[in-house]
Amino acid sequence: MKGLFLKDFYVAKKNLRTFLIMILAFSLGSLAVRDSGNFFLCYGIVMMPGITMSLISYDERYHWDTYAGAMPLNREQMVTEKYLLHLVMVLVWLPVLLVLQHFQQVPAFGGAPLTLLVAGLNLGLLLPGILLPIIFALGTEKGRAGYYVVLFGGMILATVSEELTSLTGYVPEAVAGILLFLLPAAVYGLSWRIAIRLYEKRNL
Repeated sequence: MKGLFLKDFYVAKKNLRTFLIMILAFSLGSLAVRDSGNFFLCYGIVMMPGITMSLISYDERYHWDTYAGAMPLNREQMVTEKYLLHLVMVLVWLPVLLVLQHFQQVPAFGGAPLTLLVAGLNLGLLLPGILLPIIFALGTEKGRAGYYVVLFGGMILATVSEELTSLTGYVPEAVAGILLFLLPAAVYGLSWRIAIRLYEKRNL
């Protein structure tokens, strides 16, 4: 598993700098805008599924998924590594969002750190939870339409996420907080298991 992480790290370092520059540009841009702060602040976490999808695409382009079958690797490990890598990216980026929120001219989500964390987790895990099983089942070329649907859906969610996280008017605040944290975790975990089953059945 460590070797898989290193492989993806080197691939991302060499080929995915554009993604990283865009994420940094939009995130830092959130410090300059007074309106649409939610969108600019959350843009990076919405783009992260694109990084994960690109890594899968490079695996397919260079037939890594076929070569891996000759190694002591199974498809469950290959899927799990991508899910763990994406999860790490999201969890590492969330503290960065909190710092950026603190320095915004008009803090996103009313300056509420908990609301930002909830929105970040939902955007960071629900969207790839929908996308990744499609990609592992069909491949990146056939599943590309799913990526664009998820990407634009994520942009819309990033814009209105403050309203979507305002469940406290309907249920107790503690219950709402627990539900909003558990939902993305549950969906992401279920997505992981589904992706494994689909990838194991796929002909490479």
